[in-house]
Amino acid sequence: MDAVSLSELPPAIDYESVVREAMARVKENPAELETRLDLADGYLRLERYRDAAREYGEASSLDESCTAAWAGMARSLCYLGNFEGAKPYLERASGLDASAPSVLVGRGLLAYKDGDLKAARRDFEAASLADPGDVDAVFHLGQVLWEMHRYRECAEAFLRSLALDSANLVALRTLGNCYVALKEPKLALEAYQRAAEVDPTIETTHYGVGTLLVQLGRGAEAIEAFERALAIDPDYREAWEAIADVRQSSA
Repeated sequence: MDAVSLSELPPAIDYESVVREAMARVKENPAELETRLDLADGYLRLERYRDAAREYGEASSLDESCTAAWAGMARSLCYLGNFEGAKPYLERASGLDASAPSVLVGRGLLAYKDGDLKAARRDFEAASLADPGDVDAVFHLGQVLWEMHRYRECAEAFLRSLALDSANLVALRTLGNCYVALKEPKLALEAYQRAAEVDPTIETTHYGVGTLLVQLGRGAEAIEAFERALAIDPDYREAWEAIADVRQSSA
């Protein structure tokens, strides 16, 4: 999937509805493999990793040759921080299809955990090429590229990730940070503003919006952003100082 601009991102997917619909289908036909996988995938997107692991386990019991089920179990356990527990499931999946995108993502997660950024990048890139719709593959590729200071490539990866899941807060904030590193404040501001829309309860996001507005000479709007940060955390010292600086510079 090609990268898109922030203005072209699709509406956010309602994964709560996805899970509800999948649960209803599972209730009607508990032995249907694809429905069980849809439910597990939905839980994964909602970061309900224990529920995802359970449903991937159910899927593997329905079809022991299902690579996606074993790899999904491994991925869920990795997200729970149980990397050792994930390894046997990933080995089972790899024995079925070592080149499957879901297996490559699992391998990439283990390499990333071990600090082997080159191996992680290789696996995530291969997974995203094999399955451009695997949001985790391209998201984690973006994370690796960020740590490698490959900011332009990182931005492109996160834009591809956001084209698949436009409400990913980490992707939006890191994309904004990429544009800051690339000295593109207008694009950074757009990314941070979208992050604030996704979750308006994070004071540091509003502070980031404010600092970018200051760079762009939009002091009055910057003060409003800093005030939104202070409404969340009245003791946010940097926000108070930023407001004082803006008012002093405009006096």
